[in-house]
Amino acid sequence: MRRVLFILFSLWFTGVLAQTELPTPSEFLKDLESDLSKGLPNQAKWLRSEFTDSFNSSSTTRAMQDTVISTVMQLQETNIKLSTGIFGYLEGVNAQLNSNLLKMEIWDGWHKSIISLNENRRWYKKLTAYLVISKNLFSENTIAISKASVWQFKDGDMSIGVDSVPFVQVDNGTLVCYAKGNSESIRNTSGRFLPTTGQWYGQGGQVHWEGTTFNDSTQFAVLNNYKVKLNGSAFKCGPVEFHTELLKKPISGDLTFKV
Repeated sequence: MRRVLFILFSLWFTGVLAQTELPTPSEFLKDLESDLSKGLPNQAKWLRSEFTDSFNSSSTTRAMQDTVISTVMQLQETNIKLSTGIFGYLEGVNAQLNSNLLKMEIWDGWHKSIISLNENRRWYKKLTAYLVISKNLFSENTIAISKASVWQFKDGDMSIGVDSVPFVQVDNGTLVCYAKGNSESIRNTSGRFLPTTGQWYGQGGQVHWEGTTFNDSTQFAVLNNYKVKLNGSAFKCGPVEFHTELLKKPISGDLTFKV
């Protein structure tokens, strides 16, 4: 009887392993192209003409391929749409694989943040927007795109990961908001973009009076901590320290940043 039970358990366990085994890279690409071809011919063409070469490149290790395959399977299990979230993820993968500055710590941290969002039902609704921005995040350092604005970080050092929540950290650069054909920037700033809230939590920086008759190098406000809702083009913070050549000493007050 024990032998029979052992055999049955072994067969069941082998079946579970078989169900969790990853497809080969070629099987994965074939199945993915088939799914895209059913209603997304342009995306299927992109997969054949661009993504496949990057995915099969000699610089893409089998471990990296398995990470992509496993991530797509997990996104499929939680019903993330192929046309938006999963395709956005693939564009993010492609942007990193084609980068001359691919950093494995960013690759690994990004995947940890995706899985964390995917597994937490409170954060799950924010995942698709995070995936859709992936290509722009890695190719342009863009952290948010909405109908009202685009927020981009320039010249900073990026890291991605999960502590209490998933985050994109950028240090020592310039945060720029583009809206209505204009732009304004926060120079010499650092901060975190939290996909769970859609907000930027900034630390320090200067807002200069750009595009005015004043010399913007001598007309500026020094910020402390500040918070930005990235679906808009404005925020308020204070207290800040205003510097101007019109006054002998800096003055303290609140700042309204608006593009």
